[in-house]
Amino acid sequence: MAGLTSTIPAALDALMAACNVIAADPDVSLTVYDGQIGMDAADNAIVVGSETKGWQSETAGLGNLRRHEEYTIVCDLLAHSGSGGDYAAPVVRALAFGLIERFVEQLTANPTLGGAVRFAEMVGADGGITRQGVSSIGGWSVEIQFGVRCQATLTI
Repeated sequence: MAGLTSTIPAALDALMAACNVIAADPDVSLTVYDGQIGMDAADNAIVVGSETKGWQSETAGLGNLRRHEEYTIVCDLLAHSGSGGDYAAPVVRALAFGLIERFVEQLTANPTLGGAVRFAEMVGADGGITRQGVSSIGGWSVEIQFGVRCQATLTI
C-alpha cells in the first residue's frame, strides 16, 4: 500500500483493470469508462470513479509515519437495449444486475485491489437504480449506481 498522499489513484486503476477483465469476456458486451461520461451510452457501460465520496485521512500515531484512509469510489453501470417497450425493462434490468454480479466476483477475488488498499467492498452509494426508461437515443436503459468502499494504511 504505497503512496504518500492517497491510495485513490491506485484503487481507481485497479477497478478499471477489474472492469476490463469483464469487458474482455467475448460473451459480455461492455465498455469501460474512466470518470464521467454522457449518461446516454449506446452500449452497456460501466463508469469507474464518477466521483469519490467521504474521503477521510488521519494520522495513525507512531510519530505521523502512518495514516489511515477511507473513501468510497462511486461507479455507474448502464445497461441498454436497442429496442424499447415494457417488455424490455425486465430484460435490461436482469442484464444490469448480471453485470454487477460479474463486478462483485472480480472484487471478491481481489479485495485488496492488487495491494492498492487494505480492503475494498461493494456498498450502496445512495444510488441503486437511479434511472430506467426509454433513453434519449432510443431503446430502454437502466442505470445503477454503486460504490466501492476502500480502507487503506499509508506509510509515509
